[in-house]
Amino acid sequence: MQDAGNQVFPNLNPVADFVVSPVEFIHQAEWTYPTDAPVASFEVRRTNVTTGETFTVGSLGYQTGSDAYKVWDSLGFPGANYSYELVAVALSGQEEILATDDEPYPTLATTDILARFEAIEATMGAFGNAEIIEATLPYAAWDGLLMTTDEGETLALEKGTLATTPGSNPIFSILNPSPTAEYGPLQMAVYKHTDEGLFVSTALTDHYHEAVLPNTEVTYPTKPTLLTNDADIYVPTLSVSKDVREHIFVSWEYLPNTEVTFQLSYSEAGADSWTTITLPNEQRAWVHEHPAAAMMEYKLVAEYADG
Repeated sequence: MQDAGNQVFPNLNPVADFVVSPVEFIHQAEWTYPTDAPVASFEVRRTNVTTGETFTVGSLGYQTGSDAYKVWDSLGFPGANYSYELVAVALSGQEEILATDDEPYPTLATTDILARFEAIEATMGAFGNAEIIEATLPYAAWDGLLMTTDEGETLALEKGTLATTPGSNPIFSILNPSPTAEYGPLQMAVYKHTDEGLFVSTALTDHYHEAVLPNTEVTYPTKPTLLTNDADIYVPTLSVSKDVREHIFVSWEYLPNTEVTFQLSYSEAGADSWTTITLPNEQRAWVHEHPAAAMMEYKLVAEYADG
């Protein structure tokens, strides 16, 4: 019996059906417990057998409508040896271990997530194209892709990023804009955030051929100066990134609720011919699809209503 002040609670019964098993490259813990027990809540705890580190996988309140419980452990480190404990917090406030189960965490290989990986040349640089096995997209077992360039630089792409080529097996692309040679390797791996640090799978390697190298002779534009010294005129902040194949993402910051329209102009770097589009006051981003050249130049003008 458990004594909590003037109240006496019966001892808790152990759990015989506590089972931890692999599901979609993570762990699932499940058990049953009577609906009339003096329990406030349950906790599932995971201990790394090698390091001794313990983490709480999940907490569940006690339920009277069902005797079945289930917790998913998505933050374990692939391949690690774990011991799991099912802990009950009794109405008395005391904790009691009701069951244990030892189960190694599922391993995760790059080929478990990727159906195919290839390195190909781009309009400038080289792309790593990763074809994802469609069924694995919603899995909590991985968070994104990690590409290593020929210089050892790592480029990450989160799983939530829009696929470059959607379809039954969507393709995600990562650009290396500055390869050191026309022929070289790219490596693609899967990464996952865990309770015990970042996990990176063993990478797949492929080579690109005839990559277009950066033009070091291009003169980069300098930041323009305003045509006014009026301190009340806000200077737009313009940024450009090429994170998706054959698309350039242009974004800018400007004061809200300001009566302006935006004149966005673009040109091949070093050319004199500009194309200008007018964008509404509320817009703060624009996607340039299939730009005409490997190196583009952009400029933005905020035009006030009074001219």
